[in-house]
Amino acid sequence: MTEKLEKRGEPKHRPGGGILRDAVYAAHDGIITTFAVVAGVIGADLSGGIVLVLGIANLIADGISMGAGNFLGLRSEQTFIKSEHAAEKQEIEDVPEEEQNEIREIYREKGFEGALLEQIVNTITADKERWAHIMLHEELGLSHPEDIRPMRNALVTFLSFLMAGTVPLVPYLIPWFEDMRFPASIFFTAFALFFVGGIRTIVMRGNIMLNALEVLLIGSLSGIAAYVIGFALRSLVNAA
Repeated sequence: MTEKLEKRGEPKHRPGGGILRDAVYAAHDGIITTFAVVAGVIGADLSGGIVLVLGIANLIADGISMGAGNFLGLRSEQTFIKSEHAAEKQEIEDVPEEEQNEIREIYREKGFEGALLEQIVNTITADKERWAHIMLHEELGLSHPEDIRPMRNALVTFLSFLMAGTVPLVPYLIPWFEDMRFPASIFFTAFALFFVGGIRTIVMRGNIMLNALEVLLIGSLSGIAAYVIGFALRSLVNAA
């Protein structure tokens, strides 16, 4: 009983299916990943055409990978919750008195007692499906399996990664920028990272400026690292 109650506060599922969280983090990864490709190629002194080829290929492949990974992760989570739900329903059938006592203990810890507590217990246990759902949530800290939508979240992840990851490539897609392509890519990337960092505050809470600067710093370090590596390998690329 104690072991089960300890699981109650365990964060098993993200509120609302995690759509906003998935979108924000996918956008963040898309921007950083694509700009790292741009910086690495420019550091290696390769052409703008190579930037587009590698950037777009990487963008689509990584976007699919992230979406598929999110889908598989949520499907696994959903399967686990369904198995726990089935186990709770079976326990209600096999040992109803013990499960009823667990409901009573859960709501006693919430501050209910006496006649009101018994009324709550009787109301919950009158419907076995509702009983199992409440045990799933209160005892194990799990959401209803139907609250998890793997395909929806995977699609959001893919589209967010794709759209945000296109930002560093914009100067290479528009002829108007010409020789300003890499500086323009840096500017667009910095702006996008700052914006996504601010939006991340909705998910993480905290200070909007600090979140934005943190994301910008991480992205900057990634871009600098990619550029330095590309520059260091320039002689090898030219030799090939």
